Amino acid sequence: MASTPSWNEFSQVAKIAGAGILVVGFIGFLIAAFMLHLVPPYEGGFLLWAALGA
Repeated sequence: MASTPSWNEFSQVAKIAGAGILVVGFIGFLIAAFMLHLVPPYEGGFLLWAALGA
């Protein structure tokens, strides 16, 4: 039967999950920024192009 985690255990899991979300988001941003140079803005990359000010 599951029990309620202690505050320390919950805090550790939350930090690891948050770090994972940030890493995945950063990797996605790098891929999107790289794709901006492969696909012209009028073919689907306009929002990223506008956000980066290119």
